[in-house]
Amino acid sequence: MKNELGLLNLICIVVGLLFIVAAVLTALFYPPLLSTDNLFIIMVCMVMALVFMSNPLLYLHSEGRLPI
Repeated sequence: MKNELGLLNLICIVVGLLFIVAAVLTALFYPPLLSTDNLFIIMVCMVMALVFMSNPLLYLHSEGRLPI
């Protein structure tokens, strides 16, 4: 069970980081940064990153390894 949770958390972290990279690439390489389309894509990427990155944080908090 411990290995499965570790693999799930690793996958969630990697996917969350990929969404952050997608948001940064959208901000850097598509010229009109403040257009509606770019802001929508960046916001969707950041919300998806939040969804995927919150799972490992909640796991660490429940295990007592997160000092918050």
